[in-house]
Amino acid sequence: MASVFNAFIAYQFLKTLTNKWDQMEAYKLGIIDKNGKQLKKTAELETAKEKQAYTIFHRLVFNLKRVLERFPFGKSRIASYSAAFALLKESRDDFSDDEYELMESMLMDYINLQESTLSDSYFESVELVEGVAVPKKTYQHAVNALKSVVDRKMKEAGKRGLKHSVGYYSAMVAKTYSGVNSRELERMFKSAHPQLAKECVEEEMSEEIVNAVGTGANVAGLTGVPSKFAGMKVFPIKTQTYVGLMKGKKKYARWKKYMETQEATPIREYIKKRPKEKVVLMDQSSGTMMILHRHNEI
Repeated sequence: MASVFNAFIAYQFLKTLTNKWDQMEAYKLGIIDKNGKQLKKTAELETAKEKQAYTIFHRLVFNLKRVLERFPFGKSRIASYSAAFALLKESRDDFSDDEYELMESMLMDYINLQESTLSDSYFESVELVEGVAVPKKTYQHAVNALKSVVDRKMKEAGKRGLKHSVGYYSAMVAKTYSGVNSRELERMFKSAHPQLAKECVEEEMSEEIVNAVGTGANVAGLTGVPSKFAGMKVFPIKTQTYVGLMKGKKKYARWKKYMETQEATPIREYIKKRPKEKVVLMDQSSGTMMILHRHNEI
């Protein structure tokens, strides 16, 4: 009997948490507003119907629902459903395996039902990139802006075709939007416009750099084949090396010492041929970049 009661409470919990505010009985009775905020105090509830629509159970679920909606994807019903299920599993240890399987089955059925609208809700959500919450419309606008740039570049290039990758154009556009991550923007663009993305080159590389690092395999602190960022050559380096360069005590000594090492040979050879050009050093783990342009100081 207890198991049946627990299953019923679990169902009521999930059902209430995933309902829209305007579908709640408490909303229809004027106890809460469209955002779940309480309009009537408990002491002001007079009829039995009002008291049944706003019990201690409802206050708990409503407050939890409002908290969840503050988080990225929080307003997604799928996220609320998943979070509710996780909370139930963590807070209760007296559910049977059958009851867990039943709730998991309900969750999967619900997600499958919503699958057709996932692409739309992707843009309706709030993106969380590198710890920064970016409004939903910002990424949508950035993707549209990136499409405009690629379209324009294609018209300018004509039969010659585009000479840069999607990542190159993504980096350009991302810089004009606060908080937008270029890699995330590139991924979203490829998902939204796969055919257009194919018109861009797959990967940019310099013949001189390829000759310097061979096949592009790891060379001490260097990893992969350098690409371009805003027209500048990018040299990915290990995180440990990157951090060490940022924390040197003397202003240019840390750069000079690094450039004299064997692992910096490709960079050194490149800037010797192009002393006036700037190059970019990129932390291969985080993607954080710094511009190296004081060649005369190193």
